[in-house]
Amino acid sequence: MTLAFGGWEELWAPRPIEPYWKMLGQVQGAVEELPHQRLCGVSTGEWGEVADLFSTVDLFDATQIELPPTLSDWQETSEEKSGFKLQLKLDGTDGQFKEALITKPDGNDNDYFEDLLDLDPEERGREEAGGLYLFDCGYWSIDTYHQIWEAEDFFVTKLHGNIKPETACERPVPDKAADPEVNVAGYRVLSDQYVRLGDDRTDRDGGDPDRWYRVLTVEVSTEEKIQILTNLLWLEAEQICRLYKHRWSIEIVFRWLKDRMQLDRFISQDPTGVVRQTLTALIVWGLLAIFNEGSQQFSPKRLWRKLQAAMHQALFDLGRRYQQNLDPPA
Repeated sequence: MTLAFGGWEELWAPRPIEPYWKMLGQVQGAVEELPHQRLCGVSTGEWGEVADLFSTVDLFDATQIELPPTLSDWQETSEEKSGFKLQLKLDGTDGQFKEALITKPDGNDNDYFEDLLDLDPEERGREEAGGLYLFDCGYWSIDTYHQIWEAEDFFVTKLHGNIKPETACERPVPDKAADPEVNVAGYRVLSDQYVRLGDDRTDRDGGDPDRWYRVLTVEVSTEEKIQILTNLLWLEAEQICRLYKHRWSIEIVFRWLKDRMQLDRFISQDPTGVVRQTLTALIVWGLLAIFNEGSQQFSPKRLWRKLQAAMHQALFDLGRRYQQNLDPPA
């Protein structure tokens, strides 16, 4: 795992966080040695049907973290914009961190997406091809989609409204994909199309006529219609819906970091304290995974309750032993 401060290196560099960073590395190293675990929300059978088709499965997303207005001067920004974004790359199998970026709160997330993806052909071998990337439309760039395609990797994302694909042909929609009662994702697939993007469109020059993508128009459980973009031309529509829904697993991580580790309420008013609390939250997430060893499902909420109960019992036992030492002999 790596941690970087996109665009803020000069601000974070003098902060004494090395011990926290080393501890996070040690915890994540231990987590990587654990048996297969999965985030709650997808059954072993459902996930195994599609995850085994790819060399790796990675999830990407970013969340906004607000900082006290007193830190606006240090950030060189206004009090209204005081904060940062935590951009994460998670292992889609066990939910553990592979990359973390702390970036400025404003600006386009695309500026950091290529760093998270790490598609440099000189740094990865041919055997690493065939990975799957699941991300939201906050990371959208036709050039990046092309890079993933050329690297022989795959992706599933929500189609951004600024992208206007050219439809080439329609695919038939199977009955099980069109019926939300049968579709395992609970979606209703309305249409399935082969499309071209950007310069690959027939009304433009300089593109690759053999580079195809696919757009599924689906009605999600909330009766909201969305369009799913992917380069998985061979996978069933129902499985693509399942993969897109699995992308929401990363929201479990963000919600837990904010609600349980209080990343939306910082203890310190100092920049060093802020980054220490952020790293501590990531460390605790890894420790929960270690604490969960032996279970097939990784549920942070249930683990947190179990850990709290164990801590209360430990404190009670300690207090009882202390009281026994103070009691006079009979």
